[in-house]
Amino acid sequence: GVEEMNLSYQVLRKARGVGLVCSGRSADREQLDELALRAKHDVNEAHLNIRVCAFNGGQDVWVDIGDKLVGVQALQGYLQCKPEDTLHVGDQFLSTGNDIATRRACCTVWVSNPEETDKVLSLLEELSNLEGE
Repeated sequence: GVEEMNLSYQVLRKARGVGLVCSGRSADREQLDELALRAKHDVNEAHLNIRVCAFNGGQDVWVDIGDKLVGVQALQGYLQCKPEDTLHVGDQFLSTGNDIATRRACCTVWVSNPEETDKVLSLLEELSNLEGE
């Protein structure tokens, strides 16, 4: 992985995940994608009975226990909201992103920056106001 790519890195641990942050020169997107794919493969090969999400965070790679699908479904249950009444807005829908799993629980919108998120929310508000007329 990182040794083959000649990357210097730091491993960060959090309560339910582990991350790899490149130090020195930043890694290319393709390198981060490759590291995320390898991490996902290695976890799958270990035959662990837990859901994980290995993703390219843009400047780093993370492997988290659980994924956003679990979070969306939990929120749907808490709010008693049906999948057809749920919209997930995210920026990581590639196979190495952390939003891709949500497509199995609801409709999704892929944005690339906060301004696009704001535009989507404004359009939804406009549509909501039209329905009330």
